[in-house]
Amino acid sequence: MIRSADIINIMKRLIPPLLIFVLAYVYYSIQACPSFYFWDSAELTAAVLTDGVPHPPGFPLLLLIAKLWLSVTPFEKVLSLNLFSSFMAAAGLTIWYFVIMETLRYLFRMTDRNSLSVISFISIVVLGITFSYSIQATRFEVYSLNFLLFAVIFYLALKLIETSGESAVLNFLFYGAVGLSLGAHLLTMALALPGIFLFYYAWTKWKISRPAAGIPLAVIIIVALYYYLYKLAVLQPSLNWGDPSNLGRFLDYLFVREFNLSMSSFSRAHLAENISFVARLIARQFGLIGIILALVGLAYTFIRKIPLGVGVSLILVLNVFSSVFSTEYFYENFDLHGYHLISMGIMGMCSAIGLTLFYGFLRHKKMKKDFKTDKRALMITAVVAVLIFAVPIYNNIFSADLSDVDGRTFAEAFLQGAPDNAMIITSYYNTYFCLLAYDAGYNPDSKRIIHCLYNWDHKWGREQAARRSDESIPVERGRQEFYRELLNGRTDAKPVYIEYDSSSRPLAKYIRPQGLGYIFAFHDSLKACPQSFVYDIQLRLKEASGSNHIEWIKTWVLWFNNRGLYYKHLGEIDAANAYFEAMNSLAETAEIE
Repeated sequence: MIRSADIINIMKRLIPPLLIFVLAYVYYSIQACPSFYFWDSAELTAAVLTDGVPHPPGFPLLLLIAKLWLSVTPFEKVLSLNLFSSFMAAAGLTIWYFVIMETLRYLFRMTDRNSLSVISFISIVVLGITFSYSIQATRFEVYSLNFLLFAVIFYLALKLIETSGESAVLNFLFYGAVGLSLGAHLLTMALALPGIFLFYYAWTKWKISRPAAGIPLAVIIIVALYYYLYKLAVLQPSLNWGDPSNLGRFLDYLFVREFNLSMSSFSRAHLAENISFVARLIARQFGLIGIILALVGLAYTFIRKIPLGVGVSLILVLNVFSSVFSTEYFYENFDLHGYHLISMGIMGMCSAIGLTLFYGFLRHKKMKKDFKTDKRALMITAVVAVLIFAVPIYNNIFSADLSDVDGRTFAEAFLQGAPDNAMIITSYYNTYFCLLAYDAGYNPDSKRIIHCLYNWDHKWGREQAARRSDESIPVERGRQEFYRELLNGRTDAKPVYIEYDSSSRPLAKYIRPQGLGYIFAFHDSLKACPQSFVYDIQLRLKEASGSNHIEWIKTWVLWFNNRGLYYKHLGEIDAANAYFEAMNSLAETAEIE
């Protein structure tokens, strides 16, 4: 029989995690992007709304859960996907709170839940306010879901340790979560799992009898998730990256064979750059003293529980190298923050261990099982934690606010110059993804056909373009030949609207500026430099200055540059210089090199 006192105790224990979830969800949702964000966020939005296949490895779990989320939430669809990330991020913090609580309890053998709860709560607040964590919660991306699954797996491993690995139910849940996680963000989870397995099996003295039943479940889940991607590809959606609709292409897609992965990524210079970037990223958000505190906590895991120390260190080291294939390292690259979310979580855990050591030092006695909360020591610990993390929190709070950034605005501005039934050829994936997301979210009945010409570097991309444009073009040819043949077949059909860059430059004599793009008008006599280009610059500068957000500014800087290159190519130097000057003034305001 459950006593009322037990119910009260349970409710007290649930207050901190419920508070974490509610506060985090509100904090993130008020900063959420009002429509779709740029780049991969726009691509994933389009993928969910059109049953499409995004870039490898496809994130099938994200696609499935996001569609389920849309079916049960009342919000406008595009905004709802951003709130999905807010929800998953809040849930991830809540589970990580339990992970820290359990870790502290195991390490210090403490039954004093009040002090554990306060210290865990402080660490979660610090983690949740970091830019790395927040920026994954304010736009639709896979990383908040990915961290939630990492937290669930870690927590289940700790609970399995508590039962010495003998619970069949926990084993099935653990391996089921492992299978699901590999359908979220394959690379980061594949690098995190060895450390979790290591400390779990080492702690339980390498017992392997129970897991044998759970491993097939994980395999079945993984196969089912990636089979879902295959089924989507077979339907030939408008977004069908790599077209993994047969075994050969599916394997190419899954193993990312069409991405440029160079062994130069493992050169000493590149490895040093990667490690240096991650170190700066963590230092900027935890502060120097915070890092020292976390390193003290990490060292203590080796003293108390070597398997945990080795496992956590392995997770941290491998996660550092998860971004080793990146070509550019800069703080505003939100994806790099997502890759290192697991490292941020581990740092939060280790800082909680360091704070607990400080709390124990203030008590002036060994931490025995029966010690009670020392309110004075706990209050001093909380004050010290605030002092340690005050500057990072001040710098990070609301730093991930995307409430004034709107990819929809850019897409609408671009499409204003495009005829309703045009075939649109983009030169940049950012534009391509934004246009796909716009039509999927706000204009699903659009008759426009949207291509990215850099997909035509691949045979599958040329096949898709020919199929969608109803053109019988030989797809064995390269990108430029395919480009030429496609345009030749459209001169008397639907209008063509082109984004300008080096690949479009040979067409400069046959295109004219119309809005943000260029209309292809082979039979028209074109006047290269319109008299209105000064007004055009003023109008676009006004649009560009509507936000100080880095990706918004970069998008417009690129546009001014390409418009200037267009006029320079045609010999209209005055117009070209006017656009270049506008580009430089805009770049200076955002300190873009």
